[in-house]
Amino acid sequence: MKNSKSSNSSEENKLSILERCDHALYIRARVQPRASSTGISGVTGDALKLRVMSPPVEGEANKAVLKFFSKLLKVPKGSISVVSGLRSRDKRIKVDTEEVEVLAAIIEELL
Repeated sequence: MKNSKSSNSSEENKLSILERCDHALYIRARVQPRASSTGISGVTGDALKLRVMSPPVEGEANKAVLKFFSKLLKVPKGSISVVSGLRSRDKRIKVDTEEVEVLAAIIEELL
């Protein structure tokens, strides 16, 4: 039974990372700036753990986050924005899209 509970908890965390709306996908992320490489390194709490090489100076880490999700999801950078957490490691990222479920599936595959 113990494995079942931890599996359910893990699934709940994965579901809370993404929030689906009519024409937008919101992603919760905990960003680690000045990392040795850029990429997703797992899940921490109810957020995607994202490492970026850029420092947290003058918005460089935020720009790196937007660039990463733009490439990962194959959407224009202009359709992605940080809606909360501009000066924090904990961020909420909005992706404007008509293909919410397709983009959510791309992220869920990585988890």
